[in-house]
Amino acid sequence: MERGVYNQGYESPSAFSEVFSDRFALAIEKPDRELNTKPLYIDWMPTPLGLMLCVADAKHLYMLEFTSRKAIDAGFERLRKNYKRAITPGCTAITEQIKAELSAYFKGSLKTFKTPMALTGTPFQKRVWAALRDIPHGQSCAYSDLAIKVGNEKAVRAAASANARNILALIIPCHRVIAKDGSLGGYAGGVDKKNWLLAHEAAHK
Repeated sequence: MERGVYNQGYESPSAFSEVFSDRFALAIEKPDRELNTKPLYIDWMPTPLGLMLCVADAKHLYMLEFTSRKAIDAGFERLRKNYKRAITPGCTAITEQIKAELSAYFKGSLKTFKTPMALTGTPFQKRVWAALRDIPHGQSCAYSDLAIKVGNEKAVRAAASANARNILALIIPCHRVIAKDGSLGGYAGGVDKKNWLLAHEAAHK
C-alpha cells in the first residue's frame, strides 16, 4: 500500500473525521457563523491505481483525487475557503455517478466523463482546465501547446501551475500534458500513475 496520505489518515471516513474534526467534521454539529450550513460530502472508492476520494454535494463534484496526491490538504482548504462549507463523510447521487463512470473508465469503455463539476479556481485556471478537457482521449500535448491553446504562448509556467492545481483528476485530464521532449514530466498523483493512465487510454482509443 502506498504511503503519503495513508499515513495522515484519509483512507476511511472515521480517520478523516479524526484528522479534520477541528476544521470540517465538527463544523456540522457546531457550525461556524461563516459556514454554509449545507456540507460537502466525501467518499472513497478503490481503483486499479489505488484509493481515490471524491467530494460532492447533490448537484456537483468538487474534488476527485488519488489519496496519495502530494499536498492534498491544499485542495481541502481551497474548498473550505471558497465555499465556506464543512466536509463530512457521506454519499450523494453525484458520488454514485462518478463511481460508475470511474468503473467504466478503468474498464476501457468510457472516454468522456459527464458528471457535473464545480470548478474551484481563477478565470485563467479555468481556461487551462477547459483546454485540458479538449485533449482527446488517448492523446497528449506539451505544456507549451497548452499555453498556446489558452491564448498566451509565453505563459508556459502559468499553464503548468494551473495544471498542477487541478483537483479533479481524470475528469480534467492533466495527466495528458507531457514535456516538450516527450518525457512524462511531473504529476501530483505520481509519475507511475501518469504513465499507466496514458498507456491505458492509448490502448482504449
